[in-house]
Amino acid sequence: MPSTREAVRLRMLGTVEALVDGHRIDVGPARQQCVLAALLMDANRPVSVDQLVDRVWGQRAPQRAVGTLHSYLTRVRQSLAGLVTITRKSGSYVLGVEETDVDLHLFRDLVARARATEEPELYERALGLWRGEAFAGLDTPWVAMVREQLGRERLAAELDRNDLALRLGDHADVLPSLRSRTAEQPLDERMAAQLMVALYHSGRQADALEHFDRTRRRLARELGSDPSPPLRRVHEAILRGRVAEAEPVARVVRNDLPGDLSDFTGREEELRHVLAAIPANPGAPTAVVIDAIDGMAGVGKTTLAVHLAHLLTDRYPDAQLFVDLHGHASDRAAMDPMTALETLLRALGVPGDRIPADLAERSALWRAELATRRALVVLDNAADSSQVRPLLPGTSRALTLITSRRRLVDLESARVLSLELMPHRDAVSLFRTVVGDDRVDQEPAVVEEVVALCGHLPLALRIAAARLRSRPKWTVAHLAQRLRQGLPELAAGDRSVAATFALSYDHLTDGQRRLFRLLGLVPGGDFDAFAAAALTGTRAAEADRLLEELVDVHLLEQPTADRYRFHDLLREHALGVALDTEPEAGRTEAMARLSDYYLHLATTAGAHLGPAARPPRIVHPPADAPEPANGGEALALLDVERANLLAMVTRAADDGPREHSWQLTQALWRFYFIRGRLDDWITTHRAALRAARELADPFAQAEVLKSLGTAHWQARRTPEAMEHYQDALALYREIGERKGEAAVLGNLGLLHDRMGQYVEAVDHHLEGLALYREIGDRRGEGTTLSNLGLVCERLGRYDEALRHCDEALVIMREFGDRWSEGETLIHLGIVHQRLRNRDEALRCQHEALALMRELADRDREGHVLANIGQVLSDSGRHPEALEHLRQALAITRETGDRAQEVSVLNDFGEAHRAAGLPSETDHQRALAIALDIGDRHQQARAHVGLGHAVAPNDPEAARLHWELSLAVYQELGVPEAEEVAAHLAVWSASNELA
Repeated sequence: MPSTREAVRLRMLGTVEALVDGHRIDVGPARQQCVLAALLMDANRPVSVDQLVDRVWGQRAPQRAVGTLHSYLTRVRQSLAGLVTITRKSGSYVLGVEETDVDLHLFRDLVARARATEEPELYERALGLWRGEAFAGLDTPWVAMVREQLGRERLAAELDRNDLALRLGDHADVLPSLRSRTAEQPLDERMAAQLMVALYHSGRQADALEHFDRTRRRLARELGSDPSPPLRRVHEAILRGRVAEAEPVARVVRNDLPGDLSDFTGREEELRHVLAAIPANPGAPTAVVIDAIDGMAGVGKTTLAVHLAHLLTDRYPDAQLFVDLHGHASDRAAMDPMTALETLLRALGVPGDRIPADLAERSALWRAELATRRALVVLDNAADSSQVRPLLPGTSRALTLITSRRRLVDLESARVLSLELMPHRDAVSLFRTVVGDDRVDQEPAVVEEVVALCGHLPLALRIAAARLRSRPKWTVAHLAQRLRQGLPELAAGDRSVAATFALSYDHLTDGQRRLFRLLGLVPGGDFDAFAAAALTGTRAAEADRLLEELVDVHLLEQPTADRYRFHDLLREHALGVALDTEPEAGRTEAMARLSDYYLHLATTAGAHLGPAARPPRIVHPPADAPEPANGGEALALLDVERANLLAMVTRAADDGPREHSWQLTQALWRFYFIRGRLDDWITTHRAALRAARELADPFAQAEVLKSLGTAHWQARRTPEAMEHYQDALALYREIGERKGEAAVLGNLGLLHDRMGQYVEAVDHHLEGLALYREIGDRRGEGTTLSNLGLVCERLGRYDEALRHCDEALVIMREFGDRWSEGETLIHLGIVHQRLRNRDEALRCQHEALALMRELADRDREGHVLANIGQVLSDSGRHPEALEHLRQALAITRETGDRAQEVSVLNDFGEAHRAAGLPSETDHQRALAIALDIGDRHQQARAHVGLGHAVAPNDPEAARLHWELSLAVYQELGVPEAEEVAAHLAVWSASNELA
């Protein structure tokens, strides 16, 4: 392809060079070139002296490095006079230059425009700027790191250019560069796929297949891995003679912004400053857009960020996200980047099982999700730059607004806005807006004094104004007098805030004051009247009245009906008052009551989801507490209290009572299982395991290990799951806890089932069943029978499966365990379907559907709808079948259950084929997911469906699919192997006769 050279004057994409009138000028020796490169990387932005020293010398800086650096800077300034400016500012240097004069920045600009417009010429211009590897001839740790990063940027641009060229049909043009670059990047699977497509469309199908085989062998030899699903899909498409484009992924639109204040006042200059710097067309060639708003607590950072976000919603229509990072909360640790990324990715609709466990991978997925979205992200209350750096986007299409009490000067590429106290005129205007013009106009001079006493701090002004507004008999002078009483002359604004808070606190009743200060001890997020009642030892109605009164005077916020929370500054004040004025014994008793309340809540709600192994002893049973009537209400309650329960588990593990830590997890694990909250599950159970070990309680340790094993099983971390289960089993056997031993054996059976080791699964279930029967545990017996029935069904032992499930159903109904009854009905329906008892299968599945909807278990609801769809399809009721499957697929994608999604896609393919409709796409999608998650049973099932789909036009491809499925089924030892073998024999014979 032709190479285009731009008229740049400063070059780094090769050797470091400067051009004047087209002629190279001397930029000095290697170290001096490195100084120039270090400044050019951050052109027009400050680079500190420490950063420069690190970039130029790394760990080998000479003793007089700063002096030597100044000498280099002087020479660079002299040699490039008229081309750049170098200025010093607050211990940093800024190289001023027109960015299009620098090849790197022009490259990034051209690539961004090419991606936005899909103009091939822009890609060619961008790639033509490269003259070799970046910073050729230079060698420092920083240079090596940036060189590698820029190499990845170049490769990404080349790959995007290749994709565009292939879409436009320029296969022959792109083929030479692809062959050359593939030789340099032999393990890049995307490039390998592009080369295969180019070869195929150039009439060289055999070469394309040979390249796949060569890549496959090299991946196995050097990385010990198989080709990725996308590369395998290209290979299969070439085998079939049809190479198609991938379908675009549907995007979720999400708006999580808090409400904008209707009486937002002032900050016009700050609004103009930020809005002027934000591009009118997100995605245009600009730097990544990050605005960091810092300032003291209560200065209005969040209010301004939220107001800005609402103003900018139309420019960023694809998503508007808000996350409180709790960077300066006194009662809990700042939200770690892993948790924040999970929250953000889930908000964009990424299923839980697609969220990586590694921070770097999770951050990369987040950047990839934002890459083509015009998204606005508010990261509120950040602790420091390290907390938010993994959360930043990688493109200019997204805008990030960050608020923090700390100035984030070390956050690369961020525009920092330090929010000062409100200008006097704006502060008066805010006070007037909240109180009302009439009362303010009567005492204008005193209003000036009140504003000064509030330190021009918006939060303090709002609290004082709300106090005045709610006291119609007060005058502004009376408010000012109260602010002055007992307070010394204060110069610092935050001490004026303390005066405002002290005033508000002093005007509370005794009951209000006690509740206010004790709420400062609560470790979670928001709270309700029940928690407040437990904390104070009162009834819920009294607590609710006091909470509403605190909302009226703006000492509490009400984010939703019946839920309350502090502003973080007010929470700190409340905690300080509690520590200063509440006796230690009173604080200890209050927290003991609160801990007992949350243990009662979790145990009561958890009982609707399954029994506890050892019911906890609650010292202070709450007088009032929510009482969910069924599993659905229990799940909804636990959803609301999730953050508080997590905080109580970790607090109990650290500060006691440690028994509560593991007892809470005993009540919560089924909730985490049903809701797919794997991060919460693992975090709480690790804390509980630490507490159990400090208690030296082997039973508690075994209980936590058992549940932790299930969490890892759900996360598809099979080795960790197996290790935790084996550790739990050893502990149970050591203490003679037969029930726990039986439970772990059942879990091991489920784990072997997931791994496709069905015989081992049956063995573990039978061993556990014998134990349950030996100790007379009917409930455990029922659960094991249900699971055993499902494994027997997989092995084709249908009579056994039917007997086990029938027995299990009787037991579950005996105990009134609605969820387990529904699960057993699902299993029983599947067995009846295999036995072609279709009416009975439908009856079981419809009963299960009613139960799962009652329990609001969306995941199981999707499972049941798919099962009903299968039975209806087998019965020839094709429109009904497809409608049930459509509903099932929507739910599986909503819940992020990829294992179920692949099953439903295969169901769809089979139902489409039965209805005489195309089915290939369904099975292709199923195969891709099954390969990705390692579900061998569904891989085989997809191959069967693909064989049927392609057989009329491509008999050899059909044979290949059926042979692949047969090999997997035979290895799994399931009855489908005989069915496929018989079909292959008949089909082969008929084709030979034909």
